[in-house]
Amino acid sequence: MAHASDASGSLSLAHVNDVLTISSTKQRIKVWSQVLKHFQAEEWSDDKIKGAIQLIFTALPRYADRASQSAVENVVTALGRKAATKPEILNWFAARMSKVAHPTAHAGTLAVLLRWSVSLLEGCHASAADGFMNLSTLDNFLSCQCAALGCLDVSSPDVKGAVRRVAGFVSRVPALFDAYLSKATENNYVGITYVLLTYATKPKNVAIFNANKAKFLEVYMKTVLQSKTKPSPSLHQCFRDLFPRLTHEDCSTVLIPTIQRVMKRNPESVLESLFHLFSDLKIDLSAYAMEVIFPNITQPLRSDSKVTRDEAVQIVAAFGKNSSDSTVIVDILNGFIRILNGSEGTLSQWHQRHGMVSAVGM
Repeated sequence: MAHASDASGSLSLAHVNDVLTISSTKQRIKVWSQVLKHFQAEEWSDDKIKGAIQLIFTALPRYADRASQSAVENVVTALGRKAATKPEILNWFAARMSKVAHPTAHAGTLAVLLRWSVSLLEGCHASAADGFMNLSTLDNFLSCQCAALGCLDVSSPDVKGAVRRVAGFVSRVPALFDAYLSKATENNYVGITYVLLTYATKPKNVAIFNANKAKFLEVYMKTVLQSKTKPSPSLHQCFRDLFPRLTHEDCSTVLIPTIQRVMKRNPESVLESLFHLFSDLKIDLSAYAMEVIFPNITQPLRSDSKVTRDEAVQIVAAFGKNSSDSTVIVDILNGFIRILNGSEGTLSQWHQRHGMVSAVGM
């Protein structure tokens, strides 16, 4: 049986490091239980606390079973309790977290790291005399958390547990909502925006959503509609809770002007995004058909790229399904037919005619 103590009975982090790679879950739990026991019973120096944090991050990619992860997490929570009076611990942990949180990191490792980071905050919150320390103290730590979330496909089932942990903690400490949202809008962090949307769109939080809808919409426009590259499908999923709650005012004052600009500049990069947006909006789109769809969709419908044509046809279909004014739909279809008949020049190529015919058929 591996032991983490030296001959004097004091905890030896070197001994802990030596047994980190053992395969026995039972022995892992035993070692980390000893670490927890000594940490709670002794006054550790800064160097020893930093050493423990280093060991935690050494264990992070090695422990795939939940029992071993939980044993380490108990130590992380204890560190959080200590951080209530020694906030430097948050910065030390954040410094290590920033080295792990990168786009090529394993999703499972990042999900565990997020759970542990929440445990650190939970321990800190539980022990702070006033319910929590000054939020300015958490600034760097929250930034690292948001960056870690940004490296994950937060809509993936594999990381749902970690996302729920963050959202659950926000629900228990509402003051963190504004701090996280500030990070999201300042840095266009989609992952934390998704977490906050998940929280704010619960029926009991209608007032919170309404007060912050403009900020959510701002992140969406910057990261999706104004993106210089084509957004990934997972990015659309992050904002699905936002779209059904947008109003005509949101569309006319914010969305439509932006859509018109990006459609003229680089329509291929936003067609799929617009399809998801128009499909999930719960308002009548008739009023925007002639100013948004007809003048901006005809060129993508005639593209030599099949992907671009198909996406443009999908947008026409989504618009049609969410438009109640049949005369507007007829006007658009007649416009397509006029183009087919040569109103904007002869469509000499097959692909030019194919997209227009497909749009009329929708």
